[in-house]
Amino acid sequence: TSAAAFGANVAIIVLGAGSIQSSTADTVYITNPYIVTLSAFICAIGAALIVIALAKIKGFRADVIVLAGVSVSSLFGAGITFLQFFSHDQKIASAVFWTFGNLARIAWKEMWLLAAVTALSLVYFMLKSWDYNAFNVGEDSAAGLGVNVKAVRFGGMLFSSVVTATAVSFLGIISFVGLIGPQITRMLIGNDHRHLIPGSALMGALILLCADTVARTIIAPVILPVGVITSFLGAPLFLYILLREDKYSGGKE
Repeated sequence: TSAAAFGANVAIIVLGAGSIQSSTADTVYITNPYIVTLSAFICAIGAALIVIALAKIKGFRADVIVLAGVSVSSLFGAGITFLQFFSHDQKIASAVFWTFGNLARIAWKEMWLLAAVTALSLVYFMLKSWDYNAFNVGEDSAAGLGVNVKAVRFGGMLFSSVVTATAVSFLGIISFVGLIGPQITRMLIGNDHRHLIPGSALMGALILLCADTVARTIIAPVILPVGVITSFLGAPLFLYILLREDKYSGGKE
């Protein structure tokens, strides 16, 4: 998401794809959303490939994946700050406006592309559901059952990165849906990935739909960015889930 935001900033600030329209009230808008979307997607995929390459050196260890992701995210965050520091106010306003997640930003023709990428990724994850179940008993045990641990992690990172990059490039940043949805689903139906994967997809869609409904009605006619609602609701809920799991595990790994 940080890389996608950097790509959007490049398109808006450097390539001039954002502006402010002066009328009775100043309106921030994106003059060329296709350039912004393409730039965001390219940077997001580039960041994913960097993380995958770094993780591959260390055999796709979980700690390496996390640290590589944090490092790359910080790098692109610094790039965003650098671009905005030397930019004009109206371009900064347009860049910030893009980061607000907005479901109304996408049209039907883009919706079909996003749906196709999501469906393809869902099919892949469902085909690998048995492998993910094997991971529940540990990597060594999964390898003993014939699972190619490195290949499964690589495929999971690749498909999740592609579907995330596609969604963020079209809609902007909508936080916490990917964290909260699977956690709630796991509490409801357990850890069997044959049910957990499609259940998480449906739960994420439900959370996003509810958040968008709240964003459109809570202070109507003003429509809040849906990313604000998901962050307000998601952050405390995620902390609750984290503390709840720690309570049941006795605070032990």
